[in-house]
Amino acid sequence: MGTGRSKKDAKHTAAKAVLDKLIGVSTEASAETPITNNICEIQNIQDTEGNYGEEKILNNPIGSLQEMCMSRHWPPPKYTMEGEAGLPHERQFTIVCSMLNYRLMGQGKSKKLAKRQAAHKMWQILRDVTEQTLPPEAIDEIVERNTNVIVPYLNLKDSKISTLTTPHSLKVSQFHKNLRSSTGLKLSELQVCERGILVSMTGS
Repeated sequence: MGTGRSKKDAKHTAAKAVLDKLIGVSTEASAETPITNNICEIQNIQDTEGNYGEEKILNNPIGSLQEMCMSRHWPPPKYTMEGEAGLPHERQFTIVCSMLNYRLMGQGKSKKLAKRQAAHKMWQILRDVTEQTLPPEAIDEIVERNTNVIVPYLNLKDSKISTLTTPHSLKVSQFHKNLRSSTGLKLSELQVCERGILVSMTGS
């Protein structure tokens, strides 16, 4: 039963008493502590128990980690399935996220949760990492990857491609005319196909 200056206060007092009994807090002790504090304590206990809940992970840890790697020109993370244990209705999956010189494990009731946890752990480790704090092996991997990506583009930039000139255009045009006037089964089929395309384009 709850008492108060109004029906609303009485309801609040009664609800508070029920909550105190549920969480094992005496009436005398709870009288000194607002009900909101008890709710916060329950929430804190729930947060510290159990595994790495999905609610404690970034909304999109896999995407966040990928964006971090792209912005820093780092190699992308690799995910590998390491194990699966437990009964069919209580499966526990283990996935490892590997990149640079780090290897972190994630676990969950599904492969998706395990992958998200592994990505989140990696993101937490690397978010404050700089090139000065990276191990030498990781720096070598970054340099090698960036070199392999950049070199082909540099070679393409340095390659000399002839500019199409008027004589070249005339040669192409002449070749096309000769092809249209040539004879042969395959060439005839091509010419018929070409005429059909032209008819369909002009609508006549």
